Amino acid sequence: MGHKVRVQNKLLQQLAVADPATGLANRRHWLEAAGDELERCRQVGRPACLMMIDIDHFKRINDSQGHTAGDQVIEEFAARLRHCLRAADIAGRYGGDEFAVLLPQADAGDALAVAQRALAAVRERTFGHGLHCTISVGIAAADPGLADTGAWVRKADAALYRAKAAGRDRVEIAD
Repeated sequence: MGHKVRVQNKLLQQLAVADPATGLANRRHWLEAAGDELERCRQVGRPACLMMIDIDHFKRINDSQGHTAGDQVIEEFAARLRHCLRAADIAGRYGGDEFAVLLPQADAGDALAVAQRALAAVRERTFGHGLHCTISVGIAAADPGLADTGAWVRKADAALYRAKAAGRDRVEIAD
C-alpha cells in the first residue's frame, strides 16, 4: 500500500509541474521558476536571460496536416529543444506553440548561442510527416528595472514579434 501511494504522489507532483504533451515545465511552474530567478538576479546581481520561442506558421500545419501532425511537431520540437539547453536551463510550454526558456547565469551572448542551436536543430531535420519547420526567438536579459516576471516576459515577447516581423526563422534580442 505504501509503495502505491508514493507512486501516485510522484505522478501527481509531476502532473502539477509538467506539460503532459511535452514533458517540459507547464506555464505556471515555469513562471514560478522565472520569478525566483529574477529575484536572485536582483539580490545577487547575477545575469539571467529568458527566451520566448514560437513555431513559425504553426496554424498552417494544423490546417493542412491536421491536429495530430501539429501535436507531433510540438512533441518533437520539445525534444529537440531539450538537447540544445544547458543543464541549468528550464524550458516550458507557455501555451499552444509558444515556448519559454529560462537561462540562469546567462548573458545575452550565452542566450544567443542556445537560441542558434535551437534554430539549427529545427531547421536541419524534418518533423513527422516530412514537415519542414522553423522557429522565431526573442531574448531578454534580466534587468534591475523590470517590475516583475510579466515585464520580463513581455520584453522577450516584443523581441520575438520583431523576429517574426523581420522574416521569421531568426533571433532578436531585446534592447
